[in-house]
Amino acid sequence: MVRGGMFRLLMVEGPWLRLWNSSLPPKVKDFIWRCLRNFLPVLCRLAEKGSAVLVDCVRCGGNEEIDHVFLGCPLAALVWSLVAVTLWSLWYFRNSAVWKASFVPSQQVVSFAASFMQDWAASRSAYGRLKGLSLAPFSAATVWSPPLAGLVECNVDAAIGHTARVSSFAAMVRNDYGDFVKAVSGCCSAMFSPCVAEATSVREAFSWLKVESFDSVLVQMDCLDVCTALQSPREDCSELQYRNFCHELLGVRLW
Repeated sequence: MVRGGMFRLLMVEGPWLRLWNSSLPPKVKDFIWRCLRNFLPVLCRLAEKGSAVLVDCVRCGGNEEIDHVFLGCPLAALVWSLVAVTLWSLWYFRNSAVWKASFVPSQQVVSFAASFMQDWAASRSAYGRLKGLSLAPFSAATVWSPPLAGLVECNVDAAIGHTARVSSFAAMVRNDYGDFVKAVSGCCSAMFSPCVAEATSVREAFSWLKVESFDSVLVQMDCLDVCTALQSPREDCSELQYRNFCHELLGVRLW
């Protein structure tokens, strides 16, 4: 009778059979059980039991209770953000499987989520640094001005997609009134450094300008290294000889 009563006292309601029969490692099962039963030796619980310990979280200084460790601590918030992104990644690849018949292993879902989270954190960090910059007030000097009469202006830029491993470019031509004339864009299935990608975009833009029979063109770009190389008097300004290529292609002076 006593043994049966003791057995009934040890019976705790909950999905414990599902937990113990799962394929998780034994130490993980034990951890989950202790966590759900509030048996983890967090600092606040140790203090309640008479241990002479400080109850401050060693990471953020808050009271180290179970809720704080797994929910309130900034590290926990970051982990739960990764969990949320992983769930979104699972849905993303589910859609790819349903609508594109594209199937990936579970490891790729997790690695994709981790990479996405890192990129997102980097973009937020960069945005925060930009917000902290002291920018000069807007003035007439920052307004785009049209080229001289008889010239057209071609704005050239490049971009690198690290995930897709492609380099893309775009060029847009405007006349001396500032009106849109023509534009072109394209991509290369190769990974370039930013400087080489910018130089490639200039090369592609000059090729396109020649095909379109543009003569007097003012080219603008935002890469100082490429601009300096194009104006350099040396015969070979880069490993791909972009200056020589552009001169031979158009036979015109580069600004």
